[in-house]
Amino acid sequence: MENDLPQLYPLSLLVGDLNPSAKSGYAYFLVLGIVEKYPQSKFVRGCREYGDLTGRSYLGNQKRSQEILDRNAKMTDQERLEAWQDWLNRYEDHSGADDASYFLALSLQDNNDIMGAMRLWMKMMAQPMGDRDARYLAFPHIRILLNVGLSIEQMQILLQDPDNQPLAPFLQYAIAIQYARSQDYAKALETAENIKLETLPDRILEAYFYPQDPRRKYYSWYDRVARYRKESQSLLSEQKLRWQKLLQWQIENTPESRYQIASNWAGIGGWKNGRLNLPVLQGNQLYQLPSPSYQGYQGCRKWWVCDESKLDYKEIMTKYREHSENAIAISIYQELLEENSTSPTVREKTLYMLAMTLFDQWENHTFSERQNIHPPAGVTATVSFNQFNVSMERTLSRLSAAIGKSYEFDRELGLSSDYLKRIDDIIAELQAKFPQSTYIDDLLFSSFFLSRRPSYLKTLLERYPNSDRAAEAKFLLGLKK
Repeated sequence: MENDLPQLYPLSLLVGDLNPSAKSGYAYFLVLGIVEKYPQSKFVRGCREYGDLTGRSYLGNQKRSQEILDRNAKMTDQERLEAWQDWLNRYEDHSGADDASYFLALSLQDNNDIMGAMRLWMKMMAQPMGDRDARYLAFPHIRILLNVGLSIEQMQILLQDPDNQPLAPFLQYAIAIQYARSQDYAKALETAENIKLETLPDRILEAYFYPQDPRRKYYSWYDRVARYRKESQSLLSEQKLRWQKLLQWQIENTPESRYQIASNWAGIGGWKNGRLNLPVLQGNQLYQLPSPSYQGYQGCRKWWVCDESKLDYKEIMTKYREHSENAIAISIYQELLEENSTSPTVREKTLYMLAMTLFDQWENHTFSERQNIHPPAGVTATVSFNQFNVSMERTLSRLSAAIGKSYEFDRELGLSSDYLKRIDDIIAELQAKFPQSTYIDDLLFSSFFLSRRPSYLKTLLERYPNSDRAAEAKFLLGLKK
């Protein structure tokens, strides 16, 4: 086996963490026997050197000596990259080649070669490599980079590479979605015409959904691969219809049609306009993005897309806001309010819808999502923090749990006060310019739930005693006594 290491792939796959079973225990002791009997074999040397680079043994995941850990800690990003590249050059047919490729991709990312990292992650998914138990680690990076990391131009470059053709439908889909998020609906539709999700090889989807063994799909409650194919094709068909409607309004190019575009993004199902529906193991992975508050200390460094040491803060914010249907809607509403050509009728309902979209963002989205797009267009940020700043991330990681929670609470209060200030301004403008507006009482009522201040309910009852919200306002004020 010295010159044919792939013979060991099935055995090393059984030893891995993905296959906890009685059989994996027998395989582990069998491999230990090989290690003891042939300590200078190519396989064992590769295992030993791999463990030295990671700081934990290839078999058993046991921590290395402090001397090795200290040496690894002192390595520069470039030295670490060269070390993994050297390992792969000498052990390219080792069962750990896929694991080492994952670490090499992370090292390329740390050196800000994001295209090199992306190519390697795509290669891990599309081509045979090692015992293949690390392929499922690569796909989350692919999904996040296609979602909020790479530009259209970068994805088009990847699309031209013959080695990436098995994943071409994902690249084309991501390009179409980015066009839609930037409101170039014509290009989104043009790109979508060439998307053939049905051509995705089963082996790529199985590698992610069933990393232990693709045959497991036959013993599951449902086939995740088939389910993804059906759902993604259905959503793409609906997205094309939505983009056609948005394009028609865009061609009209009137304040009313632009109001309709914004309301389509903000309305029921508006998330579909810009949702990149790539495979996920958990539903929240479809909309949650990496950030210090969500992923912890290693969040932004691990995922690159929010690492300010690699990317400009404004570039990060642009990508994250484009990922939010509400941020897109709010920006269009705000543009309408800033134009003199907007009629009073359109202005009145735009003010109302902008406020209601802020309420929706606050009530129906996580703190991390609100933080990622703060401040939305037209909202003045008074909270003095940079959510992607690495130094702040490290500071938070050192705080005690109680202090950390208090800090998060203070930041959330700061965000709510920013939202409330903008909504108060909207209410004031409606009262001044549209005193008979039927929207004001609703906004006052909703502001109570955002602020918990009874003054909003009292104002509602004093100024709008005949409102359909009056009875509820009286009831809530009674509870406050």
